[in-house]
Amino acid sequence: MKRKKLLVGLGAGVVAAGLGVALWVTTSASSNQDTAMTSAQADLLALARFNDYQNGVSAIDATVPVSGQDFTLDGRVDWQAHLGYATLAAAQPNSGGGTELLQWTPNGIAVRGGWSGPLPATPPAGGWEVRAWQQGADLDTALQLILNLGADRPENAQLLQQGGASVLRDASIGGAHVTVFAGPPETGGGTDSHTRYWIADDGTLRRFEALIGGSTTWTEVDIAPGPAPAVPHIPGMQ
Repeated sequence: MKRKKLLVGLGAGVVAAGLGVALWVTTSASSNQDTAMTSAQADLLALARFNDYQNGVSAIDATVPVSGQDFTLDGRVDWQAHLGYATLAAAQPNSGGGTELLQWTPNGIAVRGGWSGPLPATPPAGGWEVRAWQQGADLDTALQLILNLGADRPENAQLLQQGGASVLRDASIGGAHVTVFAGPPETGGGTDSHTRYWIADDGTLRRFEALIGGSTTWTEVDIAPGPAPAVPHIPGMQ
């Protein structure tokens, strides 16, 4: 499948959850062995998105499953401007199609096909196709979730505890200790959590995972610690 067709035309039959201000709303189903959070752990989780926002711009490296095929997303996100910029390519190089450039905001996505090489510091001036978000499309849902990983205020730690967020385990990423949290179960009476937050001891979100639509494969977003170069804004994107 050509990725141009994937980005512009996919989405039929895929159900996504609401993407409001509260990121902790989830999307599909999974079982976890988890324990209740302490107050200190709830505070750590409540500050994660706010810490991203304060960081300004972060580099991201994501794997997004779409219709049974994994795609890699490599780029940067400006949490304060809610602006993403990345390359998209099939995880398996022999799966056909080339690399695409993406830019996305809360209002929609711009796609430029036929790219080769890494993410350019300055986006090419022409060749972009801008479209609105497609409700229920796996990739669109993943990109919107990524933008929502930054927030201009902390979450309410007490509400996260009351909503069922929990601690899964201790782990490490890049030599840093992280606590792996499960977000609250989806609204509507479910008991399973479908989002995970890997948070370092300094409060930075190092990894986010979600099950999107009916997928049983986790979308995984790694966030590099520390600031990254500014995200250029292409003409026509709002």
